[in-house]
Amino acid sequence: MNIPEHVLETDVLVVGGGMAGEFAAISAKEQGADVLLTEMVKTGLCGMSSRGLHQFRTALPDDDIDTYVEYTVKDCEYMVDQEYCETTIKESWDRFQDLLSFGINFRRDEKGEIEWEFMDTYFPELKQRAASWEPMGDHQHMVKLRKASQSRGVKILDRVFIAELITVDGTVRGAVGFDSREGDFYIIKAKAVVLTTGGLIGPGHGMPNLTGDGYAMALRAGAELRGMEFGRSEANAGIPNGPRFLHLYVDVPEYKVTNAKGEEFMEKYERTYRLKGRKLLGPPWRRHGLAMLYEEKAGNGPCSVDYRMPDMDKRLREYYGPFYSRALRDMERTGVTLDKAVGSLMIGAMAGQGGGIRINVKSETSLPGLYAGGLASDFCGACEHSYPSALTGSSVTGHRGGENAAKYAKTQADSNGLDMKLVKQLKEKIYAPMNGTDGVKPDEFRMNIVNAWMNIHLRDEKKLNKAQEDMKHLDAEAPNLTASDIHELLKVIKAKNLLACSQAVASASLLRKETRLGHIRWDFPMTDNKDWLKWVITRLEGGEIQSDVEDIPIHKWKYKPEPIMVDPLEPRKEASS
Repeated sequence: MNIPEHVLETDVLVVGGGMAGEFAAISAKEQGADVLLTEMVKTGLCGMSSRGLHQFRTALPDDDIDTYVEYTVKDCEYMVDQEYCETTIKESWDRFQDLLSFGINFRRDEKGEIEWEFMDTYFPELKQRAASWEPMGDHQHMVKLRKASQSRGVKILDRVFIAELITVDGTVRGAVGFDSREGDFYIIKAKAVVLTTGGLIGPGHGMPNLTGDGYAMALRAGAELRGMEFGRSEANAGIPNGPRFLHLYVDVPEYKVTNAKGEEFMEKYERTYRLKGRKLLGPPWRRHGLAMLYEEKAGNGPCSVDYRMPDMDKRLREYYGPFYSRALRDMERTGVTLDKAVGSLMIGAMAGQGGGIRINVKSETSLPGLYAGGLASDFCGACEHSYPSALTGSSVTGHRGGENAAKYAKTQADSNGLDMKLVKQLKEKIYAPMNGTDGVKPDEFRMNIVNAWMNIHLRDEKKLNKAQEDMKHLDAEAPNLTASDIHELLKVIKAKNLLACSQAVASASLLRKETRLGHIRWDFPMTDNKDWLKWVITRLEGGEIQSDVEDIPIHKWKYKPEPIMVDPLEPRKEASS
């Protein structure tokens, strides 16, 4: 194949154009670096940042930061680096001010002031302060971020998919990829690289592009992943002949979640008494699926959610807007409205990965020259939907990643010393699937990964061993994948990345013998604060994905749990008044 080549050179290469990527590019540029940002599709129109809920958690300078930190650490079940947690909460106000300066719109009251929301957590003492983008779920905010980075001199290369990192003597010195439409090959020399490629969504979810591409690239280059066992398999409401899925944890206190006996059971699984001021009953959203499965196991299934309230769909439309656009379009198409619907509860695909590329408080990875931010990173441990993660964590880790990558780049000589023989090998590897016609097609291969995940969603040792066995067979089959054009080539590479990440999830999940955060082991249902205050670290060794454990340095941090076993869904013996 005669494939055109393009060679580019920059100080800092940022891979991924979402929230973290834009912040990384802007902060690196502010340090005086030459910055190139690449995006698989078009910056601002792809990934989680362009279509998420868009609630930015922040702490005001005069808020009680100590309380925020203490209960955020507890909400993260002690898996997050506490130094990172504290500095992120303190820095959140600066990043919020950045967004305002970029022209991002937030909901405001009749006086024009920011309309703060205070979001419930597992702990009544902690209500996360958040501002919602207006409108929610609309990509226009990310377009404004793109304009902010361009106005500062950041160069943007759209529709180039970065497939592999280039390393020289164990140091990252650039990346290679291809034009996702025309197929041209790109060699990008860089003194530092920041991966902000988004996260991993479990197969079968509605965002199939999030295949953990940054995780897989980092693994192959020699970086460590952490916390890949975390994430969650969500409880969703399936409405017959209506919206396919609707998240159970929508902020509507009136809906009823019942078992087959008509009993509202969620509050039974709230470990602490519901103190005054709590809006929602029961355990935190990440435990909803577990509570439902407990009811099923007790013979009280199937469970359902009753949305039959006046103007329910109208209320969701007014509050969430484009965020629920797909469900709302389904309502218009089918005529089924939520105020007439009872949905069956089901476990959906893993909706968010709690782990990622291991970083420290500077957004440095375990590889020199490589930084990570946003959902491509592990947010320094494991945390989901809390101050150190989501949009806030993405802005902070992106900002730090760009800043520190630029400072590192200043210490490096020019990036001409690449091993062009290695680059040639990477090129041949990337385009190899286009040399055959009789192999396995990527769509079929991906469906086999989806099937293997059936033994990852509901975990015990037998299921996870079966998942690993199935994935080992798929790994052996992966070299036979073929692509007829560039579009299919992209599918092939993303399917391989998804398989590598799935193997990492299975490996880490098998090793952690407890239930914590979104990791639920049916054979180890207790949270073990005596023996499992550990991080699970995943690496590629000898061509195989392997995991081991590392003690969390809890001894040097302020907040420590009691060294006991905890039932994550201890049923309450009596109801609160």
